[in-house]
Amino acid sequence: MPNTNVIYQYKWKGLKTQWEYVLEFIPPDTTNLNNPTIIELPSGTLVNLRYSYKYDRFPLGMPEAPALNIELSLLEIPNTDDYIEFKKAILNPAMYYDWTFWFGDKYRKFEFVLGTLVNLNIKPLGQSQYFTVFVGVVKNVDKLKYDLNQKKVTLEATNLIKHVLESFDFTALEMFSDFEQQN
Repeated sequence: MPNTNVIYQYKWKGLKTQWEYVLEFIPPDTTNLNNPTIIELPSGTLVNLRYSYKYDRFPLGMPEAPALNIELSLLEIPNTDDYIEFKKAILNPAMYYDWTFWFGDKYRKFEFVLGTLVNLNIKPLGQSQYFTVFVGVVKNVDKLKYDLNQKKVTLEATNLIKHVLESFDFTALEMFSDFEQQN
C-alpha cells in the first residue's frame, strides 16, 4: 500500500535575497494528514517557478486568482516507491470523491474533485518562521505540458479558494430550500 500521508518538499535559498524557500506537494487523498512523512525532493528537481498575478479584464480593481507555474525535471526523481507516488501525484493530479448522505426524505450526493496541493513558504533573512505565500491545487491534466526529450513537466497550480468555488456544485444548495419548505 503506497504512503499517501506524505508531504514532498523542495528547499532552496534565494541567490540574491538569501531567503529560504520551501515548495510543498501534498498528493490528493480522502483521509486527513496525520503526522505526515516529509520526503525531500532531490536537488535539481525544480527547474523553474513563476508566480503569476494579474488583474481581471474588467476595470473593477479585482485581481484574478494567483497561479504558480512549476517546471520539474523527472530525470532527477528516483524510481523508488515513495517517489513514484510523487510522480503519480504530478502526472495524474485529479482524484474524484463522492460524499452521499441522507437528508430529509432522500439521499443527497456531493461530488468533489481533489487535486495535488501545492504550498509555497518563504522565510525571510533574519526571521525564525516560514510564511505561506501561496496555497494552490493542481487538478487539470490538460494544463500539464510534457517535454519527453528532456523528461520535464510543467504544471499550473491555481489558487485553492478558486478551486473550491469551481468544484462546488451549487445546485446541491437546493437541499436547504427543501428543508425550509418542510418546516
